[in-house]
Amino acid sequence: MKNYYELLEVNIGAQPEQIKANYRRLAKKFHPDLNPDNPKAADQFLAIQQAYEILGDPQKRLAYDSILQKSATSHSVESEDDWFGVGAYAAAATKTYQQEVRSTPKRCSMSKPHMPRTSYLSYRVRITLQELFRGAKRTINVGQTHTCGRCRGARVLPHKAQTCPRCDGNGFLVSFEILEINIPPGMLPDMSMRIEMRHWIDNVPHPLHMPYATSIHVLVELLPHPQFQIEGRDLYTTVEVPLEVLAKGGEWALPAPEGGELIFKIPAHSLSGETITIRRHGLLKGSSHRRGNLYCKLIPKPQ
Repeated sequence: MKNYYELLEVNIGAQPEQIKANYRRLAKKFHPDLNPDNPKAADQFLAIQQAYEILGDPQKRLAYDSILQKSATSHSVESEDDWFGVGAYAAAATKTYQQEVRSTPKRCSMSKPHMPRTSYLSYRVRITLQELFRGAKRTINVGQTHTCGRCRGARVLPHKAQTCPRCDGNGFLVSFEILEINIPPGMLPDMSMRIEMRHWIDNVPHPLHMPYATSIHVLVELLPHPQFQIEGRDLYTTVEVPLEVLAKGGEWALPAPEGGELIFKIPAHSLSGETITIRRHGLLKGSSHRRGNLYCKLIPKPQ
Protein backbone atom coordinates (compact mmCIF):
# COMPACT_ATOMS: atom_id res chain seq x y z
CA MET A 1 0.00 0.00 0.00
CA LYS A 2 1.39 3.41 -0.99
CA ASN A 3 2.29 5.79 1.78
CA TYR A 4 0.78 9.06 0.60
CA TYR A 5 2.35 10.96 3.48
CA GLU A 6 5.81 9.97 2.26
CA LEU A 7 4.90 10.92 -1.30
CA LEU A 8 3.95 14.44 -0.16
CA GLU A 9 6.91 14.58 2.26
CA VAL A 10 4.79 15.28 5.35
CA ASN A 11 4.21 13.45 8.61
CA ILE A 12 0.94 11.76 9.53
CA GLY A 13 -0.16 14.60 11.80
CA ALA A 14 0.50 17.32 9.22
CA GLN A 15 -1.96 20.20 9.01
CA PRO A 16 -4.04 20.65 5.81
CA GLU A 17 -2.15 23.87 5.00
CA GLN A 18 1.19 22.05 5.08
CA ILE A 19 -0.15 19.21 2.92
CA LYS A 20 -1.45 21.69 0.37
CA ALA A 21 1.82 23.65 0.31
CA ASN A 22 3.91 20.52 -0.21
CA TYR A 23 1.54 19.31 -2.90
CA ARG A 24 1.91 22.55 -4.85
CA ARG A 25 5.69 22.51 -4.51
CA LEU A 26 6.04 18.89 -5.62
CA ALA A 27 3.47 19.23 -8.42
CA LYS A 28 5.47 22.09 -9.87
CA LYS A 29 8.75 20.20 -9.40
CA PHE A 30 7.56 17.10 -11.29
CA HIS A 31 5.19 18.75 -13.78
CA PRO A 32 5.68 17.00 -17.17
CA ASP A 33 5.86 20.33 -19.01
CA LEU A 34 8.86 21.33 -16.88
CA ASN A 35 10.58 17.94 -17.21
CA PRO A 36 10.44 17.03 -20.91
CA ASP A 37 13.65 14.98 -20.65
CA ASN A 38 12.58 12.99 -17.60
CA PRO A 39 10.17 10.16 -18.54
CA LYS A 40 9.62 9.29 -14.86
CA ALA A 41 8.38 12.77 -14.00
CA ALA A 42 4.89 12.11 -15.37
CA ASP A 43 4.47 9.00 -13.19
CA GLN A 44 5.71 10.87 -10.13
CA PHE A 45 3.40 13.77 -10.95
CA LEU A 46 0.37 11.47 -11.16
CA ALA A 47 1.35 9.77 -7.90
CA ILE A 48 1.49 13.17 -6.19
CA GLN A 49 -1.94 14.04 -7.60
CA GLN A 50 -3.35 10.77 -6.29
CA ALA A 51 -1.83 11.36 -2.86
CA TYR A 52 -3.30 14.85 -2.59
CA GLU A 53 -6.70 13.66 -3.78
CA ILE A 54 -6.79 11.45 -0.67
CA LEU A 55 -4.99 13.56 1.92
CA GLY A 56 -6.60 16.80 0.73
CA ASP A 57 -10.08 15.45 1.46
CA PRO A 58 -10.84 15.17 5.22
CA GLN A 59 -13.16 12.16 4.85
CA LYS A 60 -10.88 10.26 2.49
CA ARG A 61 -7.90 11.04 4.70
CA LEU A 62 -9.72 9.68 7.75
CA ALA A 63 -10.52 6.44 5.91
CA TYR A 64 -6.94 6.20 4.64
CA ASP A 65 -5.49 6.72 8.13
CA SER A 66 -7.70 3.94 9.45
CA ILE A 67 -6.52 1.49 6.79
CA LEU A 68 -2.90 2.61 7.20
CA GLN A 69 -3.05 1.95 10.95
CA LYS A 70 -4.69 -1.42 10.34
CA SER A 71 -2.03 -2.52 7.87
CA ALA A 72 0.71 -1.44 10.28
CA THR A 73 -0.65 -3.66 13.07
CA SER A 74 -1.44 -6.72 10.95
CA HIS A 75 0.13 -8.77 8.18
CA SER A 76 -2.70 -8.09 5.76
CA VAL A 77 -2.12 -5.21 3.37
CA GLU A 78 -5.08 -3.78 1.51
CA SER A 79 -4.72 -2.22 -1.89
CA GLU A 80 -5.87 1.29 -2.74
CA ASP A 81 -8.59 -0.20 -4.94
CA ASP A 82 -9.94 -2.16 -1.99
CA TRP A 83 -10.47 0.70 0.41
CA PHE A 84 -10.84 3.57 -2.03
CA GLY A 85 -13.04 1.70 -4.47
CA VAL A 86 -14.82 -1.45 -3.35
CA GLY A 87 -14.38 -0.97 0.38
CA ALA A 88 -15.42 2.67 0.42
CA TYR A 89 -18.33 2.06 -1.90
CA ALA A 90 -19.67 -0.90 0.05
CA ALA A 91 -19.39 1.08 3.28
CA ALA A 92 -21.27 4.00 1.73
CA ALA A 93 -23.95 1.71 0.34
CA THR A 94 -24.39 0.05 3.73
CA LYS A 95 -24.73 3.46 5.39
CA THR A 96 -27.37 4.45 2.84
CA TYR A 97 -29.23 1.21 3.50
CA GLN A 98 -29.16 1.76 7.27
CA GLN A 99 -30.57 5.25 6.83
CA GLU A 100 -33.35 3.87 4.64
CA VAL A 101 -34.18 1.21 7.23
CA ARG A 102 -34.50 3.83 9.98
CA SER A 103 -36.91 5.87 7.86
CA THR A 104 -38.98 2.85 6.70
CA PRO A 105 -41.82 1.42 8.85
CA LYS A 106 -41.01 -2.06 10.11
CA ARG A 107 -44.22 -3.50 8.72
CA CYS A 108 -42.94 -2.75 5.22
CA SER A 109 -39.49 -4.25 5.62
CA MET A 110 -40.57 -7.77 4.70
CA SER A 111 -43.40 -6.97 2.30
CA LYS A 112 -41.14 -5.28 -0.23
CA PRO A 113 -37.65 -6.25 -1.32
CA HIS A 114 -35.02 -3.70 -0.48
CA MET A 115 -34.11 -1.88 -3.70
CA PRO A 116 -30.98 0.12 -2.84
CA ARG A 117 -29.84 3.03 -4.88
CA THR A 118 -26.39 3.84 -6.13
CA SER A 119 -24.36 5.55 -3.43
CA TYR A 120 -21.63 7.11 -5.55
CA LEU A 121 -22.97 9.31 -8.32
CA SER A 122 -20.16 11.85 -8.58
CA TYR A 123 -16.60 11.29 -9.74
CA ARG A 124 -13.65 13.56 -10.31
CA VAL A 125 -11.08 13.37 -13.08
CA ARG A 126 -8.10 15.64 -13.55
CA ILE A 127 -6.64 16.70 -16.86
CA THR A 128 -3.81 18.94 -18.05
CA LEU A 129 -4.14 22.28 -19.79
CA GLN A 130 -3.13 20.71 -23.11
CA GLU A 131 -5.90 18.13 -22.71
CA LEU A 132 -8.45 20.94 -22.43
CA PHE A 133 -7.55 21.69 -26.05
CA ARG A 134 -7.04 18.16 -27.36
CA GLY A 135 -9.53 16.18 -25.31
CA ALA A 136 -8.66 13.23 -23.09
CA LYS A 137 -9.66 9.75 -21.98
CA ARG A 138 -9.94 8.62 -18.38
CA THR A 139 -11.19 5.52 -16.60
CA ILE A 140 -13.35 5.45 -13.48
CA ASN A 141 -14.37 2.54 -11.27
CA VAL A 142 -18.17 2.76 -11.19
CA GLY A 143 -19.97 1.06 -8.33
CA GLN A 144 -23.64 0.17 -8.28
CA THR A 145 -25.85 -1.71 -5.84
CA HIS A 146 -28.35 -4.31 -6.97
CA THR A 147 -30.82 -6.46 -5.09
CA CYS A 148 -29.56 -9.76 -3.73
CA GLY A 149 -31.05 -12.56 -5.81
CA ARG A 150 -31.04 -15.10 -2.99
CA CYS A 151 -33.11 -13.20 -0.43
CA ARG A 152 -34.62 -10.85 -3.05
CA GLY A 153 -33.83 -7.86 -0.90
CA ALA A 154 -35.60 -9.16 2.21
CA ARG A 155 -32.23 -9.49 4.06
CA VAL A 156 -33.28 -12.90 5.44
CA LEU A 157 -33.77 -16.24 3.70
CA PRO A 158 -37.35 -17.03 2.61
CA HIS A 159 -39.39 -18.75 5.34
CA LYS A 160 -36.38 -18.72 7.65
CA ALA A 161 -35.34 -16.41 10.43
CA GLN A 162 -31.78 -16.56 9.15
CA THR A 163 -29.64 -13.74 7.83
CA CYS A 164 -28.93 -14.12 4.14
CA PRO A 165 -25.33 -15.40 3.84
CA ARG A 166 -24.88 -14.08 0.33
CA CYS A 167 -25.43 -10.40 1.12
CA ASP A 168 -24.68 -10.59 4.87
CA GLY A 169 -28.15 -9.28 5.64
CA ASN A 170 -27.76 -6.08 3.63
CA GLY A 171 -30.35 -7.01 1.02
CA PHE A 172 -28.06 -5.96 -1.81
CA LEU A 173 -24.74 -6.65 -3.47
CA VAL A 174 -22.21 -4.21 -4.91
CA SER A 175 -20.93 -4.54 -8.46
CA PHE A 176 -18.21 -2.57 -10.23
CA GLU A 177 -17.27 -1.78 -13.77
CA ILE A 178 -14.25 0.03 -15.19
CA LEU A 179 -15.74 2.71 -17.43
CA GLU A 180 -13.71 4.65 -19.99
CA ILE A 181 -14.97 8.18 -20.52
CA ASN A 182 -14.11 10.59 -23.31
CA ILE A 183 -13.55 14.20 -22.32
CA PRO A 184 -14.16 16.38 -25.39
CA PRO A 185 -12.04 19.43 -26.26
CA GLY A 186 -13.44 22.78 -25.23
CA MET A 187 -14.45 22.04 -21.65
CA LEU A 188 -13.76 24.50 -18.87
CA PRO A 189 -12.22 23.60 -15.50
CA ASP A 190 -14.83 22.47 -12.96
CA MET A 191 -17.37 21.67 -15.65
CA SER A 192 -19.23 18.38 -15.26
CA MET A 193 -20.30 15.68 -17.68
CA ARG A 194 -23.39 13.53 -17.33
CA ILE A 195 -23.26 9.87 -18.33
CA GLU A 196 -26.27 7.56 -18.38
CA MET A 197 -25.67 3.90 -17.51
CA ARG A 198 -28.45 1.32 -17.82
CA HIS A 199 -28.27 -2.32 -16.73
CA TRP A 200 -24.61 -2.86 -17.49
CA ILE A 201 -24.53 -6.27 -15.73
CA ASP A 202 -24.95 -8.94 -18.40
CA ASN A 203 -26.27 -12.50 -18.26
CA VAL A 204 -28.40 -12.00 -15.16
CA PRO A 205 -30.59 -14.98 -14.19
CA HIS A 206 -33.34 -12.95 -12.54
CA PRO A 207 -34.70 -9.41 -13.05
CA LEU A 208 -34.06 -8.58 -9.40
CA HIS A 209 -30.34 -8.88 -10.05
CA MET A 210 -30.41 -5.95 -12.44
CA PRO A 211 -29.44 -2.50 -11.18
CA TYR A 212 -31.35 0.67 -11.80
CA ALA A 213 -30.38 3.13 -14.49
CA THR A 214 -27.67 5.40 -13.13
CA SER A 215 -26.78 9.01 -13.90
CA ILE A 216 -23.09 9.63 -13.31
CA HIS A 217 -21.73 13.14 -12.95
CA VAL A 218 -18.04 13.51 -13.75
CA LEU A 219 -16.39 16.72 -12.56
CA VAL A 220 -13.43 17.76 -14.72
CA GLU A 221 -10.69 19.44 -12.70
CA LEU A 222 -7.62 21.11 -14.15
CA LEU A 223 -4.17 20.19 -12.90
CA PRO A 224 -2.15 23.26 -11.87
CA HIS A 225 0.00 24.71 -14.63
CA PRO A 226 3.29 26.42 -13.77
CA GLN A 227 2.88 29.21 -16.33
CA PHE A 228 -0.75 29.94 -17.22
CA GLN A 229 -3.66 31.13 -15.08
CA ILE A 230 -7.27 30.83 -16.23
CA GLU A 231 -10.13 33.31 -15.96
CA GLY A 232 -13.16 32.15 -17.90
CA ARG A 233 -11.96 31.43 -21.44
CA ASP A 234 -8.95 33.74 -21.14
CA LEU A 235 -5.40 32.81 -20.17
CA TYR A 236 -2.90 34.98 -18.31
CA THR A 237 0.86 34.62 -18.10
CA THR A 238 3.98 36.61 -17.26
CA VAL A 239 6.83 36.78 -19.78
CA GLU A 240 10.39 37.81 -18.96
CA VAL A 241 11.87 39.87 -21.81
CA PRO A 242 15.33 41.49 -22.10
CA LEU A 243 15.37 45.27 -21.70
CA GLU A 244 16.73 45.60 -25.24
CA VAL A 245 13.66 43.88 -26.69
CA LEU A 246 11.34 46.04 -24.58
CA ALA A 247 13.06 49.15 -25.89
CA LYS A 248 13.50 48.24 -29.57
CA GLY A 249 10.63 45.78 -30.00
CA GLY A 250 10.76 42.49 -31.87
CA GLU A 251 9.47 38.96 -31.84
CA TRP A 252 9.44 36.75 -28.77
CA ALA A 253 8.45 33.13 -28.19
CA LEU A 254 6.77 31.34 -25.31
CA PRO A 255 5.33 27.83 -24.88
CA ALA A 256 1.83 27.71 -26.37
CA PRO A 257 -0.89 26.56 -23.95
CA GLU A 258 -2.00 23.81 -26.36
CA GLY A 259 1.61 22.65 -26.87
CA GLY A 260 4.36 23.77 -29.21
CA GLU A 261 5.63 27.32 -29.46
CA LEU A 262 3.85 30.63 -29.85
CA ILE A 263 5.64 33.61 -31.42
CA PHE A 264 4.26 37.10 -30.82
CA LYS A 265 5.38 40.66 -31.49
CA ILE A 266 6.48 43.12 -28.82
CA PRO A 267 6.06 46.78 -29.84
CA ALA A 268 8.98 49.16 -29.43
CA HIS A 269 9.10 51.27 -26.27
CA SER A 270 7.11 48.70 -24.27
CA LEU A 271 7.06 49.33 -20.54
CA SER A 272 7.61 46.94 -17.67
CA GLY A 273 4.25 45.61 -16.51
CA GLU A 274 2.58 46.30 -19.85
CA THR A 275 0.16 43.62 -21.03
CA ILE A 276 -0.01 42.39 -24.61
CA THR A 277 -3.21 40.78 -25.85
CA ILE A 278 -2.84 37.81 -28.17
CA ARG A 279 -6.29 37.25 -29.56
CA ARG A 280 -7.82 33.81 -30.09
CA HIS A 281 -5.11 31.96 -28.16
CA GLY A 282 -7.13 31.31 -25.00
CA LEU A 283 -9.35 28.33 -24.25
CA LEU A 284 -11.72 26.85 -26.80
CA LYS A 285 -15.37 27.87 -26.64
CA GLY A 286 -17.08 24.49 -26.61
CA SER A 287 -16.96 22.52 -29.84
CA SER A 288 -16.53 25.64 -31.99
CA HIS A 289 -13.19 26.97 -33.21
CA ARG A 290 -13.64 30.24 -31.32
CA ARG A 291 -11.21 30.88 -28.50
CA GLY A 292 -10.61 33.31 -25.70
CA ASN A 293 -7.57 35.58 -25.51
CA LEU A 294 -4.09 35.17 -24.06
CA TYR A 295 -2.80 38.09 -21.98
CA CYS A 296 0.98 38.37 -21.57
CA LYS A 297 2.37 40.67 -18.90
CA LEU A 298 5.88 41.84 -19.81
CA ILE A 299 8.57 42.16 -17.15
CA PRO A 300 12.32 42.80 -17.58
CA LYS A 301 14.46 39.70 -17.65
CA PRO A 302 17.06 39.70 -14.84
CA GLN A 303 20.54 40.43 -16.10
